[in-house]
Amino acid sequence: MAFWLYKSEPFKWSWDQQVKAGAKGTHWDGVRNHLAKLNLM
Repeated sequence: MAFWLYKSEPFKWSWDQQVKAGAKGTHWDGVRNHLAKLNLM
């Protein structure tokens, strides 16, 4: 798969915060599904 779609509640992580993080990105915590977590690593 070439692309992933990650979703979050706007009050937890807004689009403006994502734009500010830029291409560098940031640490993503709070993933509860073990298989999903393995795909993020």
